[in-house]
Amino acid sequence: MKIFCRSLNKNLASILPAAAILTAALICCCGCSENKQSDKKQTDSLHSSAQNSSAQPSVNSLPDFNCTGYIIAVSSGMSANYVLIDTVEWFSGDDALRAYSEDKKVKVKNLPDPPQGFYIRNPEKDSLKVKISANPVIIMQTLSYDNSGNFKFNEAISLQKFLSIFSRKDYAQFRQKPFSFEIKNGEIISIKEKYIP
Repeated sequence: MKIFCRSLNKNLASILPAAAILTAALICCCGCSENKQSDKKQTDSLHSSAQNSSAQPSVNSLPDFNCTGYIIAVSSGMSANYVLIDTVEWFSGDDALRAYSEDKKVKVKNLPDPPQGFYIRNPEKDSLKVKISANPVIIMQTLSYDNSGNFKFNEAISLQKFLSIFSRKDYAQFRQKPFSFEIKNGEIISIKEKYIP
């Protein structure tokens, strides 16, 4: 899949218009898998190359993909709802230790403690706007508690509840939590909070 994204980057740079570049950039910067390293350099390449393009491809012609990121903002309107995502590189297991070691060697500022099963790399903030489908699957890990005071893990919520959460100041902590996104036919069909102990 990584090879496909590199190939996609080369092909899209010559055919995508500036209006569609945000969706295409999300494809390549997310690494096509939540446990693999993303390539944010490809995003920069797509952004700059698409400014000169005039073709108008269909959003449905873009491939399906998954990514991880922080939710910067959620906007709702009469005809559509959108999420503005700051994509990140999510590593788990041995990949987390490897990525942490790489960052430690290049002396990344504000490097957290060694990873305990996962590691998030976000060298630069980006903002990619993606449409939310009419009926997405939305799963929260830390939204509410059960009778014992434990989190209700894998709690399914409605799109309306999700939009409400991100419009309220008392839920601001969710802007600091990573989410995984599944995109199909140019729309987000799944949003899942990633649990961080």
